Amino acid sequence: MVKATNEYTQVVNMPQMALSGLSESWLMKEIGGFHWHMLCADLGVKSNEIFDEVGNRLYATFVRIKLESCSGLIDYNENDELKISGEIQRFGNSLYFSQIRVSCKDRIINCSLATTFSTREDGADNTKLTKGVPSSSDSDVVIKVSEMPKHILDIVKIKKKTIHSILVSDHHFEISDKTISEVKYNINPYTDINGVGLLYFAAYPTINDVCELEYFRKKNISSGNWALGSSTLVRDVFYFGNCNIDDVIVYKLNSYEVIDRNKIAVQSSLYRESSDTIIAKIFTIKQFC
Repeated sequence: MVKATNEYTQVVNMPQMALSGLSESWLMKEIGGFHWHMLCADLGVKSNEIFDEVGNRLYATFVRIKLESCSGLIDYNENDELKISGEIQRFGNSLYFSQIRVSCKDRIINCSLATTFSTREDGADNTKLTKGVPSSSDSDVVIKVSEMPKHILDIVKIKKKTIHSILVSDHHFEISDKTISEVKYNINPYTDINGVGLLYFAAYPTINDVCELEYFRKKNISSGNWALGSSTLVRDVFYFGNCNIDDVIVYKLNSYEVIDRNKIAVQSSLYRESSDTIIAKIFTIKQFC
C-alpha cells in the first residue's frame, strides 16, 4: 500500500499576500486545493466526476481545518519561498483527512484538514446538504485507518455539546455560546460563493474577520487599525453548515482573552440568520504586530 504524498514550491508574490504578509485567504484556498488534489488522486477521477451510486454529484465538504503557525502570517515576506508538502489518509469510504506542512526557512505552518462528501437534496438549496459516498472509493492509493482520528471526534463532540473545552495549539478555550458582540453580514456573491454555488470554505475565516474588525477596532486592544495590528497564528474552523447566496450570516463573538501580553485568543460563531442555525465555530489565536 502506497501513502499518497506530494510536495511543491510556491514563491510569495502579490497574489499570495495581504496586509503586508501572507494572505490567509490564499493559504486556505491553496491547502484546500492540495487536499482535493490528493483526494481525487485516490479516487482516480476529476473533482467534477465524483458521483454516488445513483448518479448524484458529490462535493468534497470540509468539516474542519486547523492552521498552526510558529509565527504570525505577517512575518512572511514578498519573494519568500514556501515549500508545501502533504499526505492524506482515509477513514471508511468518505472521510479523508490530510496533514499539510508549509515551511519557509525556520517558519512552519502545520495544517490539518478533513472532508466528507455532500450532495444537495433539493436542486440549488445549500441548506439541505446530505452526506454521500462516492461510487469510486474502493482504492488502495492512500492509507486507510481503522479508528476515527481525534481531529474528527472533536467535531462530533462540539456539535453534540458533549465537551466544555478544547485545546487549540497550547491554549485551552472554554466553549461558550455567550454573545459579546453580534454583527450581520450580507454574503458577497463575487468573493464568498464558489464555482458550484456553495459558500466557499475559505470565505468563513474572512467573513469572521470582517465582522470581528468592527468590535476590536473600537476596543483599541492593539495599536492602530485592528487589521494591521493583529496577525493570525492559529485558526481552527469547525464547519457545520452552508448558506444560500441570498442568506444573511450572523457573526457572534463568544469570548476573547489576551494571553502572553502579545497574543489574543478569540472564540466566535457564524449562524445562518434565516434558520438561526450555527454553520461554523471558529477558534483563533492572533499575535499583536
